[in-house]
Amino acid sequence: MRPLAAWIMQGRLHAGAAAALFVAIGWLVALLMPLTSCLSGAAIALVTLRHGAAEGLKVSGIATAAVAVFTGVMFRSLHPALWVLCLIWLPALLCALALRVSRRQGWALVTAAAITAASAVAMRLWTGDVVAWWRRLLDNMMKLAGEQGAASGITSEHLDTVARVLNSLVAASMLVTLMATVLLARHWQARLYNPGGFAPEFRALQLPRGLAAGALLALLVAVTVSRAAGVSGAPLGYAVDLLAISVCALAFHGLAYAHHELWRRRLPAGWVFGLYLALLLLPFYVIALLAALALADLVFDFRARFAAGA
Repeated sequence: MRPLAAWIMQGRLHAGAAAALFVAIGWLVALLMPLTSCLSGAAIALVTLRHGAAEGLKVSGIATAAVAVFTGVMFRSLHPALWVLCLIWLPALLCALALRVSRRQGWALVTAAAITAASAVAMRLWTGDVVAWWRRLLDNMMKLAGEQGAASGITSEHLDTVARVLNSLVAASMLVTLMATVLLARHWQARLYNPGGFAPEFRALQLPRGLAAGALLALLVAVTVSRAAGVSGAPLGYAVDLLAISVCALAFHGLAYAHHELWRRRLPAGWVFGLYLALLLLPFYVIALLAALALADLVFDFRARFAAGA
């Protein structure tokens, strides 16, 4: 991907065109949307990492104008362009700016978690009843699938269960996508201007100890007390959303620490492949394991202890 990153960095028009083009491809080929969203946001993040927020905003403006033309012609609406700006490009810019200023990927992760948490809360406030909103969306999707002969064996109870957890799952997915976007941009920047610099920085990724441990403890207490007291609805929903985001943020910390240990022990690349294969095949179990590993690292600071004993 180095040639792509080099092309993006040739100027504002190149970067803006790349960001807009990837979004358009995602709309035209829905299966590619997760990948194209990352690539589009990474173009904005790369410019921000290299040249700062002002340049990132200018490129975002160019990309928004280009997408607005596309959506105006294809969908007769400018709203999709504004949604892309608010949900992909500005979050990527803010996370890249946090990384540029702090030079620590952990603070980019904190920024991504904060943005995602704000989005999840805003979704609940905007809809009033987020479970009912997701349920209506699922009903519409099932009607469309039924017309195309794709719906089979899915009951109303299944949809009710999915609707109750969908806001939390979307929030967690948004965090993963946003952080992957920023890491991709950082990788591109390293390939262009600092060869070999990405891996050590990623292995050092660590959430601020007090902030992460305190937030997760408070959320666990809130969820436990709410369930014990029989609380349901919005209060518990907010806590579950934030808990899902916290676990995913911790999983990134745990993944970085796992990379550090594999590197420290000089284990072959097959171990890294196995780690990501397990993450792909058993995502919920591996994410929980990585989050637990991160909590242990936050308490005992293994990297500092091993460095001191080296």
